[in-house]
Amino acid sequence: MSYLPKYKNFIINESTAPLIENGETKASEPVSTGDRPLTSTTNQPYLDKQPDNRFLVQWANIGTGMYMPTSKTVPSLSPGVYTVEANNSGTFAKKVNINSDEIIELPNPMYKEIIKNVIDFYKLESKFIEWGYNHKRGILMYGKPGNGKSFIINYLIKYLMDNEDMLIFIFPRYAPMFEEFIYKLREVEPKRKILVIMEDLDGLLQDYSNKTAILNLLDGIKQVNNICYIATTNYVERLSENIANRPSRFDKKYEITAPDEATRKAYFDHKIPSKYKVEIDLDQWIKDTEGLSMSHLRELIISVFLFGWDFKNALNHLKSMSSVEPKNENWKEFYESETNPFLSGSINETVDDKS
Repeated sequence: MSYLPKYKNFIINESTAPLIENGETKASEPVSTGDRPLTSTTNQPYLDKQPDNRFLVQWANIGTGMYMPTSKTVPSLSPGVYTVEANNSGTFAKKVNINSDEIIELPNPMYKEIIKNVIDFYKLESKFIEWGYNHKRGILMYGKPGNGKSFIINYLIKYLMDNEDMLIFIFPRYAPMFEEFIYKLREVEPKRKILVIMEDLDGLLQDYSNKTAILNLLDGIKQVNNICYIATTNYVERLSENIANRPSRFDKKYEITAPDEATRKAYFDHKIPSKYKVEIDLDQWIKDTEGLSMSHLRELIISVFLFGWDFKNALNHLKSMSSVEPKNENWKEFYESETNPFLSGSINETVDDKS
């Protein structure tokens, strides 16, 4: 006696099962499934072949005999740059892409000292432990906007990504979220090398909850090891004494000033192609750009070689944006002069000539 239901064209097995029709067994044959298409090789409905889009796919052991459904897991985070975000499930790391100009090495002693300080720190873990210190470092860079703080950070990120198994975090605007996450990270990966970038520290510290979380991270009772914090500010005078002058929170403090002559020369040498150097007086460029920031040097090259501005007019325009006073003709005259490509109608010709 068969206990199989007497449904017409009922599929028991996609390849071998017989069909039951009106109580009689019939040979297996392709069957109709309405509007649902069949696969080319079996009688299994197409819908059963869809990709597995489930979010919960395995069990997390949360205690003796206790299990919680969870998504796919990885044993460790892949090296890269991350930020920290949060949703209803908690805090999490989100990988980000860093888009920056070409990274070059410049002969600036201050830049080199900061970079060496960070690189050496990660090699000294055993020494810190031997001397009974937490393996943690804090570096504060301050100075006028555009002088090179971001340049140093971008160089460090590139070097460490190329040479170390590193996790680099861009500090979020809400510090308690990062504090919660970093403790969880240390449970999962106790020894992983971590670099944390805190940009515009003075702004972060305006919020009381942020300040409390940041102080806990820097030298609270629940610190994590094998971590270096690099903070930047354009307004060091806004930082309280217990931040700006407190080793163990920020162990080294560096003022990033305008690039010196050697740095400006190296930057121009690298960024200006040889075929264009013959058209300019490079020594004059180096001399006339004294006191300008790295950002100004970048824009000077773009203005002259990409947009076709006259060097003196581009230079004076940039100097008007900084605290350096123009030494030559007033830059405002440029806007009424024939050398302004936007007024003279020669911008397309200028760009084409340089391409």
